[in-house]
Formats: sequence, C-alpha cells, structure tokens
Amino acid sequence: MIRRAYRARWFGIILIALLLTACAESVGLINTPPTVNDLVQRPQEFAGKEVTAQGFYLWKPGDPATSLLLPGVSTADRSNQDAQPIFASVQCGSDGQCQPSTTAVGEASTGSVWLENFPAEVTGDLHRPGDAVWGAVEVTGLFEASGGYGPDGSYKYRLQVSEARSLQQIEREVFAVENKPLGDGKATIFDITADPAKFNGQKVTTQGYYFWSPATSGSLVEKIEREKTPDDSVGGMPTPGGVIMGLDGFPPDKSAELNLGPNNTYVWGLIEVTGTLQTGDFGPDGRYKQQITVESVQVLEQPK
Repeated sequence: MIRRAYRARWFGIILIALLLTACAESVGLINTPPTVNDLVQRPQEFAGKEVTAQGFYLWKPGDPATSLLLPGVSTADRSNQDAQPIFASVQCGSDGQCQPSTTAVGEASTGSVWLENFPAEVTGDLHRPGDAVWGAVEVTGLFEASGGYGPDGSYKYRLQVSEARSLQQIEREVFAVENKPLGDGKATIFDITADPAKFNGQKVTTQGYYFWSPATSGSLVEKIEREKTPDDSVGGMPTPGGVIMGLDGFPPDKSAELNLGPNNTYVWGLIEVTGTLQTGDFGPDGRYKQQITVESVQVLEQPK
C-alpha cells in the first residue's frame, strides 16, 4: 500500500516537471504554447482572448462530471486507474489578481481550468482505463476568468474549447470473440444475451474472455482492450467491453493459465466455460443481468 502511494506521488511530480519545462522553454527560442500554469497564475494576461495552451485533460464520470485542464494527474499505479487531479499553486489577492505561490496548496477553483465542449473524438487518443479519461493535450479556445464556471459554479476559469489534440501516442490492442456459431451443443455469448429467457436455468457451453479484478468480480466478456505507449510496451490494465455477463465459481487454479496483472490485480484470457445460466442482478451493484455458475473451464489461449 505504501509503495503504491509513493509511485503515484512520483508519477504526478514527473508530469508537473514536464509541463514546467515546457513553460520555461516558451520564453526562449522555442515557441511553445503557454501551459495551464500560465493561465491560472497570470489570468489577467489571457482573459477574454483565444488561447492555445497545454496541460492534462481529466474527465471523470459523476454528478457533476469532472472536465478539467490541469498541471498534472496522479494514478494509483501503472494501470492508469484512479486518476486524481493535481492543481496549480496560486495565490489570489482581494483585487482578483493572481500569481504563482510557493507555499499555498493548489485548489480546484483557482488551480485548474474548467473545459467546456471538449471534443469527444479526441478522447479516443487518451488514456481510458474505465473510470476516467485523461492525458496530455493541447487545447484552443476562448479563455474566461470571471468565475462561476462548471456545473456548480465553483471554478474561477473556463476555456470554451474550439480545437483539441492529444500530445501522447497511445496504441490500443483489442482482443475479441467473433459472433459466429461455435458448433453443436454450444451457444455464443451474443445468443445468450440476446434471448436470456431461452437459456435461463439451462446448462450452457459458451466462449468469451474471462476477466476478474477487485472492482468487477468474475465476468465473461466479448472483448478486452489494453493500452500501450512508447514508454510502456507491456501495456496498462486491460478494460472489459462489449457483451458481458457474470461468472460464479471460476476455478482458482485456472487463473494461473491466464494473463495475470502485477500483484494479481487482474486476470484475463480466452476460455470456454460450461455451467448453468441464471438471469437477474449479479456482480457489483447488480450490473450483470446474466450469470453462469461454472461447472468446467477450458483455457483456449496462452497468456499474451
């Protein structure tokens, strides 16, 4: 636990250092756009103007959702999950003028920029670990500093995005089962989820990707997606997608034949499973509407 927290803190510091370096270069011969640090520490210089700035975009689902431009993001580990915002350190006077601070702790209201209308198509080029979307970006738009921005009006700055691009190179690998017949006595997961009442209470044999993590419990899914970057050829934590159902009673010894995450943080791999199908509410928060109680499992692929 302590080791994981240390890595997360260090990762955030690295990200901030990269942006501060870019900021320093902007005053030299390299014409680098301003960073989010520049916007929030010298807002009077940019307010009411169309600007192009660099920083880290963070979107997190919720009510209200988070959509911010930040100096840095920290994550729980190399899985890129549990992304947390790191805010710029700013000190603002009673006259509304702000400046960098070496002592004040960064706050959401003054240490970040609320992003309005961030283009959805750009999120496909960013980290998408399942619980957030985040990554280094360059955004262009009208910068405003009148306050009262965001769903609850708590943000001092807003940028109405007209253009955005990712500053990272992220390759995605997708492993998926095909929607085609499996042979006599077998049903695809597409058949089962399309007409679950037909199979309810029946013994079924089907194929799919087994996926387990502490947050999901055991499941059978249509596809697995994972990220790779130039700095991480192994890939981050895989994300399940597509058709999905619960699996109860997966044999622990079979996990050793599949892809295992660091410290057993996840398990995944292609399997054929036989068991009894049930319909209802299963898994965390009742998210799975079908579940197979496992009788037997055959691993179909070696770990990747």
